[in-house]
Amino acid sequence: MKFGAKVPPRQVLDELGIESGDVLFIKASMNFLGYGPGDTLELLDCLVERVGPAGTILMPSFPYPNEKGQPESGAVFDVRSSPSQMGLLTEMFRRWPGAVRSEHFWVPVAAWGSLAAELVAGQAEILNPFGPGSSYRRLVDHGAKMVGLGVSTNYNILAHVADAVLHERYPFRIFTTESIAARIIDRDGHERTMHSVLVTQERRLQMKPSRLVAASGQLRRALRFFDHDGGFVWSLPASLYFEESLRIGRAALDVNRLPPWLEAQS
Repeated sequence: MKFGAKVPPRQVLDELGIESGDVLFIKASMNFLGYGPGDTLELLDCLVERVGPAGTILMPSFPYPNEKGQPESGAVFDVRSSPSQMGLLTEMFRRWPGAVRSEHFWVPVAAWGSLAAELVAGQAEILNPFGPGSSYRRLVDHGAKMVGLGVSTNYNILAHVADAVLHERYPFRIFTTESIAARIIDRDGHERTMHSVLVTQERRLQMKPSRLVAASGQLRRALRFFDHDGGFVWSLPASLYFEESLRIGRAALDVNRLPPWLEAQS
């Protein structure tokens, strides 16, 4: 089933203020934009053309459905050929000429552009995929724009970058106590074991990143958000989101409350 009023890709990029040289982290649902394969390919062409050779695009490229939370036990992630199961756009992007993919069995990203190699490098050695040195933290440090295409602001994995800073103050575990081992086949075809902590399934399902936007005047002012008959498109500066999540999260923890994105719904 398709939802929303189909809007031409160039109009979407204009609405979101996407420019040459931008670093973009994109989460998308083509169904909710009413896009089929042809429209999706046109969107990808427009994205690459718009950011140009000086820009960079990243997308999640998980080899399992998002609702499962993690791969099946015993699964082997082949960075070269395991399909992305994060939607049509992400699989087209994974196959795009010049795209590279991070070597992380749980939350790999695909990347294209001037910073692609830098942003995906060394991920098999990162214990917390949202901590220092991770692709997601590097996105923040490089001033990326978070972009949602056909999804709400709740689809925002960068909230975990703040969790990686604040989690020791939480009254529960948001990351698994022990690291999980899994097999990967790297881009050179070598099979090896890597280790990573995961976000616990309970906390992953509880999170509502949109509550941080509601709690921050700065984020509301910076947010570009358009509703095309239920086909939401939006963009936010990742660095501002991170700064506000730390500021508001720390203020909440100081008075024995949880950060907004982790508060239970009333």
